[in-house]
Amino acid sequence: MESTLEKTNKYRNKLKIIFGLSLLIIPIIEIYLFSYIGELIGLWGTLAWVIATAFVGGYLLKNSSTKIGWSAMTKELRGEESNGLEELEMLSALVVMMGGALVILPGLFTDIIGVFCYFKPIRMGVLKVIVTAEGKKEWPEKK
Repeated sequence: MESTLEKTNKYRNKLKIIFGLSLLIIPIIEIYLFSYIGELIGLWGTLAWVIATAFVGGYLLKNSSTKIGWSAMTKELRGEESNGLEELEMLSALVVMMGGALVILPGLFTDIIGVFCYFKPIRMGVLKVIVTAEGKKEWPEKK
């Protein structure tokens, strides 16, 4: 039977492999998409896209994530009764912040991933996979 430490090390090794592969694969995808989009809309259109998405990502990063996480944080600060959803709201705000950061980065692929982080069903599905993979078998439901 595996100990908790062995399970944690296996999980960390998987994350290292995924992170390493993403460092190799994502730039290749971005270069391909930049060349493809550059052929379709030209150099100036591509540069305008990169600059516009940087501004949009900055706006989304500044405004959206704070609104999502604010209600959960105020409930915690007031000492109101917790139903387990506050943690998910804070994690959801973190995913939105990561999405804003991805939209700021130049590249169409990271823009698409970043925009997907703003759709609540996709965001909650990703969080559900992460939470259940971490060993917390229950997924809190609204009461």
